[in-house]
Amino acid sequence: MKPELYSRYHEVYDRFSSVKLFPIFITFCQKVHQNASRNTTAITDVGAGTGLFTSLLAGQFSGAKISLIEPSEYMMPYARARLSESKIDFYESSLEQTLMQIQTQDIFIFQRSLYALSGDIGYYKRLANQLSEKISENGLVGIFEIGQLYDIPIMREYFQSNRKVLRLSENEFEKQWLIFEQALKDFNHGAESGDYMLFNKDNLNEIFSHKFSLIDGDNRNIFIYRKKTG
Repeated sequence: MKPELYSRYHEVYDRFSSVKLFPIFITFCQKVHQNASRNTTAITDVGAGTGLFTSLLAGQFSGAKISLIEPSEYMMPYARARLSESKIDFYESSLEQTLMQIQTQDIFIFQRSLYALSGDIGYYKRLANQLSEKISENGLVGIFEIGQLYDIPIMREYFQSNRKVLRLSENEFEKQWLIFEQALKDFNHGAESGDYMLFNKDNLNEIFSHKFSLIDGDNRNIFIYRKKTG
């Protein structure tokens, strides 16, 4: 996502990611938890934004140390404020930089963040190798991504019909929607231009199958990979 978009996106990120409107976010965290080892002690949430979903992870894995990676200077203050009382290590740096600093992890989480790292599948294959070196035996990579372009008019209609859930007046909705809409347009443009990657089961398996096995996945673009042994 373009840096200038982050300067406003943090203002609406939480509201337009409402788990009341999108319970799939909770489903994703539950699937990660169901497949994780009982001895999970270290989790990295990559591109965590305001920490909204990191807080869900912290609730599911109350005994684990979580590393939160968010390179945006606009998002990070929100994440720190939300999670100040939790066992969180904050990294305001890129994934590549953070991988050189953190210790072995049990789980890596990519929730709507993997797409923005590159538009090159070769990059992701190299990343899979790097993750396998930083992940514990039988460790997990949890991925929830968008597999298609956003239908912006339909999304606008859905959010507008749920303004009461969002606790927005009509005027407030119009103002905040413009910020969110720009982020959606950036995603679509980035995917169409090849700057961002759209993921599905086939290309994710191409990326991860050498080092990881797909153990859970569905048609809503939730995928859980486990590190292969041996």
